[in-house]
Amino acid sequence: MNAAGTTVTAVLPGQREAADGERLPYGFDASKLLWFDAAGDRIDA
Repeated sequence: MNAAGTTVTAVLPGQREAADGERLPYGFDASKLLWFDAAGDRIDA
């Protein structure tokens, strides 16, 4: 992933698509959660 303006779109197997503005947990490790913002197509750490 690149945080410098690159659009990230991720649909994981078995995970439903989010409605606009809805946040899904997008965890890479147990210590913190990354949130996938479906409305803005970005991932905020």
